[in-house]
Amino acid sequence: MSKNVATQPLSDNTRKLIIIIAIVLVAVIILSVALALILKTEEKTPAADSTDNSNSSTLPIRNGDFLYSNSDATGYPHTAVNWTKYGYKAQSGSTHDFEEITGSDNSLMGIVDVSDDNWDKVAADIAPELPAGATLQNPQKHSDELDDDNVYMIYNKQATSASILSDSVSVSSGASVKITVWLNMSQVTSGNAVIMIQKSATSAKEENWYAYDFTVKATAPNSKEGENGWIGYEFFIFNREASTQYIRVSVGLGDVYQDVNAEGILFVDDISYETVTADEYRQQVDNHSDDEVKNVYVPYKIIENEDIDDESQYAELEKAEGTESVIPFPTSQEYVDEAKYSPFTNRDDFKDGETGFTIYKITQKANSSDITALRLKDVLTLQSSPIDKDHYHISFWLRVEKTNGHAATKANVYIQKQVGDDEWEDLDTFSAITTSQEIDTDDNCGWVKYDIYLKPSTADTDKISILFVLGHKDKYTESEINNGEVPRGSLYVTSPAYEQISYKDYNNASSGTYVKKIDLVGNSASTSVTNGSFSDVNNTGKEPTSWTPVFAGDNAIYKDGKGDELESAKKEYSLVAGSGINQVGSAVDDAQKRVLQVSTNGTNFGYISNDITLSARTVYVFSVVVKLVDATNPYIYLVDNSKDREDAIVARAEKADADGQRSLDHYFDYALEDSTEDVAGWVRYYLVYVTGAESASVRIALFNGKIDDTEHFATGTILYDNVKMKSIGTYSFVEDEDNEDATNYLVQFSANSGYEDAIEDLFGKTDEDGKVVLEKDYNDILNGDSEILATLDDNAFTQPDEDTWNENSIIPEDEEDSDSGEEDTTTTTTSEVDWALLMSVISSVLMVAALLIVFVVKLFQRKRPRSV
Repeated sequence: MSKNVATQPLSDNTRKLIIIIAIVLVAVIILSVALALILKTEEKTPAADSTDNSNSSTLPIRNGDFLYSNSDATGYPHTAVNWTKYGYKAQSGSTHDFEEITGSDNSLMGIVDVSDDNWDKVAADIAPELPAGATLQNPQKHSDELDDDNVYMIYNKQATSASILSDSVSVSSGASVKITVWLNMSQVTSGNAVIMIQKSATSAKEENWYAYDFTVKATAPNSKEGENGWIGYEFFIFNREASTQYIRVSVGLGDVYQDVNAEGILFVDDISYETVTADEYRQQVDNHSDDEVKNVYVPYKIIENEDIDDESQYAELEKAEGTESVIPFPTSQEYVDEAKYSPFTNRDDFKDGETGFTIYKITQKANSSDITALRLKDVLTLQSSPIDKDHYHISFWLRVEKTNGHAATKANVYIQKQVGDDEWEDLDTFSAITTSQEIDTDDNCGWVKYDIYLKPSTADTDKISILFVLGHKDKYTESEINNGEVPRGSLYVTSPAYEQISYKDYNNASSGTYVKKIDLVGNSASTSVTNGSFSDVNNTGKEPTSWTPVFAGDNAIYKDGKGDELESAKKEYSLVAGSGINQVGSAVDDAQKRVLQVSTNGTNFGYISNDITLSARTVYVFSVVVKLVDATNPYIYLVDNSKDREDAIVARAEKADADGQRSLDHYFDYALEDSTEDVAGWVRYYLVYVTGAESASVRIALFNGKIDDTEHFATGTILYDNVKMKSIGTYSFVEDEDNEDATNYLVQFSANSGYEDAIEDLFGKTDEDGKVVLEKDYNDILNGDSEILATLDDNAFTQPDEDTWNENSIIPEDEEDSDSGEEDTTTTTTSEVDWALLMSVISSVLMVAALLIVFVVKLFQRKRPRSV
């Protein structure tokens, strides 16, 4: 049986306490919400040309709307930030610069405010500069819908030329941009306005001109009419180069490029920049003719390497076996008539096929087992040579057209090397290519550019072909046909353009989705110097194979195309008679007894090896035995192919020091070998080279006379033999565990077997004798005083410099510098606190809460019964 429990009512004190707690909680909630709203952080992205106090423009053409001016100006016109005032300056030799305008004697230039509220002040400030009785007319804005009232004024008081030049503006590779300039010429009294889109250099040279108009008048082709007498002029730039290029915009009254004068007042506004589609650019090409005649309106220009227009640099394509047919379009109009929009190709137009340039089309047959492919008609033969351009670049444009969006319709491009009479090896592939199908809106009308960079092997001739396939390159099986895996659509390809380039151009190219770099030498480091014993000779029996005879300063040494530096009179082969293979007897075992003799009579001459590929972060030792017949010094060099001429010689031995050099033999196991020949007079010289974070390509040069001295010439004979190279160790980077605040990694060297002592003596001994792995601070390495370094000539040891070691530095998080030096256009979080409002809200809430508590207390006191 359950018990009934009577519920006791809450006492007055308890009820009072509950109510007071509730009031306090409500007050806390109200305060929390208020504080959250008042202290709320706001995300702000700086708007383009916002009217804040930063005085910094974020437009692509900075301050193209002239919103920003010097803040301390008291009278009009105001100086525009991001713009420089220039006038004409006569050419001096090959230099043709501008004359910077700093005063206002001839031209008054700057920003004016055309709003009704401020124009009276503008007119009053400029009135003293005008001729007697003249009045400055308000040009208004080119559109009444514009919020900005600033325009730029150029007032030529007399016949002269004055212009403003923008900051540098970037144009991405493969992009086309439209630049619009608004001008009001209603108060120009004589002459013309001038617009120029030029290279980034602040130079007036004609080679820097791109799109321009030297005779801008009230109307012009490619212009659009605004309000109040304003005309907008459009210019188009297409960057065909493989890298981002930079331009500047110049607008002036009179011609600062060709010294043509003008008078009066020109107003400029809203110089804008926008990317456009290939079709919009193409319309300018079709509607205008660039006949390269001065003073002709040129509304478009291509930034490109002009050399690529040589007819011999375009490869023809033909159908591969199994392909049913190929449709070529020898003119641009034929392609446009069928497929509509033209691409950004390697040419502006097809020149009716005169250059051999065209577009090819192949179409897959429905449910066919055959492949659909194009191949180069002629095999490309690549041969390495000592000329300044001995690498190769191939480029083409490609578009895939899908029928009904068929998913299997993809292209594959195979770069192949011939390995037999009819055998090909795939070197690399652009695979599963599906380009945009929206050709009417895509920036490149559905076309994509591809680049191939080739490094030829040094020993053999390489034969290269390219296979363009719609689908895959094998016949389709019955199962693939039944499963709908046969592509349905077409493949369009432009004639591949090919050119020879320098090693530096090859080295600077970056691999990626649309770029392939192919090293036909192979990615592994060389294990020897080809024909280092000089046993192999050419047909004449005089010159060693895999070595090239060169004079000092020759292009073949540097491969940079800058021209030979040695006087032509000193490059006569009569001055090097006797040079080449000599069978005087080698200092080492050599059945042929052949050595390389370098004889000079008043010149500097030698031989340079084929390319040698070195792995990254590796220690190499190069050596050569030398006998000085009647010369005083050896001249041995290591040439880095990737460096500029002034830095290309990365290690050298130019000092005769027989005992010092021979003393290193025990470190590198390179001692003169037992021989029946008399080794007297033969000495081995060493060069030590430590590669950086990237692989390297080097060559060894053996000279009589300095390789980089074209004034002091040598006479005499030097014998060279037995050129070798070895990798004696590698290095990596490890964190310094003993120093938590370290800002740099330690360099950890690992010796190859047998070279522990050499590595230790090169980079400093540690406390643990015989340790194979050494950890050293890079500063200790740079400043090391090891036994080997003390023995080697200073120039015979090369390692990464301090900046290169520093590239591997660790920067603690609390010391990271977030200032990149560039303008910040990212979203930022700000917190602007209204302290008066904050204190007011807090005091109000507390006051109300206190009053409520007092009221509750009084209420319960009144309800309490009086005692009798």
